[in-house]
Amino acid sequence: MITLAAIVRQRAFHLRVLAGAGALDRPVDWVHVSELADPTPFLRAGTLLLTTGLQLRDPGEYVARLAEAGVAGIGFGVGLSHRTVPGDLVDACAALDVPLVEVPFDTRFADLVRFVADDMARTAVRAARSTVDAERALIKALAAADPVASVTARLAKWLGGWAMVLDQDAGLVAVAPAKARKELRDVRAELDRIEQTGRFSVSWARDGVQISAHPIEGGYLAVGTPNLGPDGPGVIAIAVLLLSLQAEQARALRAAAVRLLVNGFVDDAAKIVTLPEPPVRVAILQDVDARGLLSVPDEDGLLCVIEADVQLDLGECGRAAVSDPVRLADLPKAVDQARGLVGALTGPGIVNAHDGLLSYVDTPAVRGYVRALLAPLRESPMLLETLRTFLECDGGWAEAATRLGIHRHTLKYRIQKIEDILGRRVADTGARAELWLALQLDN
Repeated sequence: MITLAAIVRQRAFHLRVLAGAGALDRPVDWVHVSELADPTPFLRAGTLLLTTGLQLRDPGEYVARLAEAGVAGIGFGVGLSHRTVPGDLVDACAALDVPLVEVPFDTRFADLVRFVADDMARTAVRAARSTVDAERALIKALAAADPVASVTARLAKWLGGWAMVLDQDAGLVAVAPAKARKELRDVRAELDRIEQTGRFSVSWARDGVQISAHPIEGGYLAVGTPNLGPDGPGVIAIAVLLLSLQAEQARALRAAAVRLLVNGFVDDAAKIVTLPEPPVRVAILQDVDARGLLSVPDEDGLLCVIEADVQLDLGECGRAAVSDPVRLADLPKAVDQARGLVGALTGPGIVNAHDGLLSYVDTPAVRGYVRALLAPLRESPMLLETLRTFLECDGGWAEAATRLGIHRHTLKYRIQKIEDILGRRVADTGARAELWLALQLDN
């Protein structure tokens, strides 16, 4: 935007500054010609007022009103109503630091108006080109190896500030420049306002920087800039749209990869996404937000392929049926296994294939029975460990004695003592099964 100083520097106009020289850097966003005694109802802040003083009666009051209206300055034309600029007007402008310039008789007001209008048009064209260039750069960034990081970096550069993308849990996904990481704590604190107020976005200012946060698909975009121009919100909106589209595209690719994997096409899946490191599991999730996981909607819920050691966050109401760990090539079998467990999802929590029957008998009542059954052995951890090892070795005396590091006669003595304490013979198949199940639940 042009300033009054830039207009004064145009030699063709032959303007002369009479007052307010220290305020010539004020931006001029329009020029208005008026001979009214009080033109303020028709002015807006940043206007350069041109007048010949036809109805100038009280310069002090006149200037005071213009100063309150926020005019950029006064251009006083001489040679018509006044041969020279009135001294009282000069004094009033000097007192209120309102720029006052003398416009000679040969300089037409229309030329000044056209000069400012042309500059505004050029500025608008430059801004439009800049906006278009920014939008093109953001769209081009989607083709980068890391599209989210690339969009973030280009947006930060265009804003002359910083930008960051966070996931749905406010974890940092991308930031530019790197030093903007220091803003993360404040951004996270403000993100709560989006959830609490239900607003589409939030904005605030700190240390002269304008900051805003906007929801995108699967997370948030936050930006900060010391000078957000009129085209800034539009470019930010484009970035929000592109990041959301990229997230949707990534989700579609993950879904396609899962379909390939569960049908045995591992090599084809590897061409479109980075596959998890084997061994992997199949998890069928219900009432769980699984954005970011390698997943696809399934008739039983959301079918996911996860690394074997991944800990699922189910929240308060989520349910999951999880297969045993398998190789990528064996995922079709894991899908069948997970689907077979869906019927056991009677409440929140996880049903694992390796839990087997234990997942059904592990109830408060059964645990109470287990505690009572094993209570006599609690005072002797040695006997409890002997029983556990003996049963794990399927009653093999030699193997159990070796694992315990004792003689077989010593093992037989301990087993006899255990039988006396519990009132059960471990040679009996039913008693052995009951004790093994009790130890599994106790473990």
